[in-house]
Amino acid sequence: NNSSSSDEDPQDQILNDELSFFRKREDVDLKNFKIEFLETHLEKTFLSSLFSSVGMVRRLREIRILKGFIRGKGLENRLLGGDSEKGLIDWLPTIEAFGEGIYFELNADVIGQYFKENKSDIQEFTSKQITKLVELKENYQNLNIPDSELFILTHSLSHQLIRQLTFDSGYSSSALKERIYVDKKTNYAGILIYTSELDSEGTLGGLVDQARLGRLNRVLNQIIEKSTWCSTDPVCRETESQGFSNLNRSACHCCSLISETSCIYHNAMLNRLLLGGYGKDKKNEVLGLFNYINQII
Repeated sequence: NNSSSSDEDPQDQILNDELSFFRKREDVDLKNFKIEFLETHLEKTFLSSLFSSVGMVRRLREIRILKGFIRGKGLENRLLGGDSEKGLIDWLPTIEAFGEGIYFELNADVIGQYFKENKSDIQEFTSKQITKLVELKENYQNLNIPDSELFILTHSLSHQLIRQLTFDSGYSSSALKERIYVDKKTNYAGILIYTSELDSEGTLGGLVDQARLGRLNRVLNQIIEKSTWCSTDPVCRETESQGFSNLNRSACHCCSLISETSCIYHNAMLNRLLLGGYGKDKKNEVLGLFNYINQII
């Protein structure tokens, strides 16, 4: 992506390049990457209102590179590699893994309208999270967590999908991982949920098979119920700060958290009420996206 800033974090550059590709919705069939996009707008349903497109990633390659170590607040970064003439290594340990996944493109029109109609309530129910994250970034280096309301909503949805797809696809809870793409200027948000193995043949297709629209409808029915009510409610629902550095709201191990190895954002900036909130009419809380969609379809 030539538009990327030269001083931008390399990982952010990669995410931006991937976001630019996914936004094109182009089918690709290459040796190390194969994706087929399914259109959801054939009829107005809950699925099409939530997702404008779903991509079946039948094959992908993941490169994992160990660059160094960071401890505590990240004030000191122990990097590997260095100058080979001084006896330091000039290579980095790298792992190549193959797998499969599903790409979910959220419906930008519906998301934009949802934020517009519930602006004050959304700000009220996310302001403490965003303020706390901004304060943490002043003391912690390399805390690369977005601080937008759109990210909180997308991240919360991603965790709900992972928790349900774990049951439906047959993979363990630590096998599924996420990559989140957010452009708050255009209300664009995408979620890639994938799994990968070190075997050259990759995985067996249990995850990508869940991307069929009929099966996704069943997945959505489950996560609507689970985001609306947690087994620890009303305690979880009414807790305004919890989790890593108190960056979560209404999100606990019973309803929202996933394996630490699956989430690169430390299981932080989650808010289940942005999905399953009942609204001010029924409860003193924000109207969640799921309940908003049920009102407009």
